[in-house]
Amino acid sequence: MPHEHTRQFWLLTLLDGRTLEPIRSTPIFGTNPGVARGRDGTVWFTAAGLHPVPEESMAWPVPLNVAELDW
Repeated sequence: MPHEHTRQFWLLTLLDGRTLEPIRSTPIFGTNPGVARGRDGTVWFTAAGLHPVPEESMAWPVPLNVAELDW
């Protein structure tokens, strides 16, 4: 798999629902991600894995490691 800085990516941008102002963006490796908001307010997306949208704009997303979840 190529390094992140050499792969083509797109920007997923969260917008304010009332003003449509950008809130934050993150690079993603997919053209048609599924997006959902969790009960705690975390925004999740699927694009080459399951990722939460980072709190810091333009930060690379960190994939969720399902094996490390405490069920």
